[in-house]
Order: sequence, then C-alpha cells, then structure tokens
Amino acid sequence: MRKKFSERLRELRLESNWSQTELADKIGSTQSTITDWERGKKPSLEKVEKLADIFGVSVDYILGRSEKRGIAFTVDEIKELHPELSDYIDKIKEKMGLQYVMWDEETSEEDFWKFVARTAKRLGK
Repeated sequence: MRKKFSERLRELRLESNWSQTELADKIGSTQSTITDWERGKKPSLEKVEKLADIFGVSVDYILGRSEKRGIAFTVDEIKELHPELSDYIDKIKEKMGLQYVMWDEETSEEDFWKFVARTAKRLGK
C-alpha cells in the first residue's frame, strides 16, 4: 500500500527527531502549517521540493508515489564532496541548468560517484 504525503512527512520528520516547529523553521513556515500537512492538507510544489531536499529524498518518495527514497545531491554538495569535479559540474550547470543529481540507493555509493565523475567529465568539456 502506498503511503500518503501526510504519513510520509510525519514519518520523515520523526525519523529526523524534529518537532513540527523545528521542521517549520527549516522551510520558512509555521508549526500550524506542518500540522495541516500532516493532517492531509497539500502543500505547494515549491514546499514539497524543499521538504524533499531537507530530508534527502526524492519528491516521488515524499509524495508517496515511490518506495525508493533516493538521495538528492545538490550541485554545491557534489562540489564540496568531490572538489576535483568542480569545474566540470559548473560547466554542466551552465549548459543544462543542473541543480542536483539523484542517487537511487540501488547502486553502491562507490559506483554512483564513479558514474558522476565519468558523466561530469564527458558533459563538462
């Protein structure tokens, strides 16, 4: 059975050991808004994207459309974790508007980073 957004949000918030107020502060909202969402009210797409980024999951996962969490690495996180790719990543960002790269967790972390490096070097020329 697929989980609803409200269930998934509460689950992720509790896994992170955050109160509704703490989560609200992180996304620039209010505790009552988080309560509304956990009771079934739907947030804007912009807020869903922010929540997915904060929890490091895909938008599909937080919406309950997928059981695969996926982890999104922003361009800045990639550059911080792998400074040797910085120039390539900047060029790709300029060309394609790249904002983040998603790791599906079915691939080993080592293989994921090898893929990112190969792709960045190929596309960032």
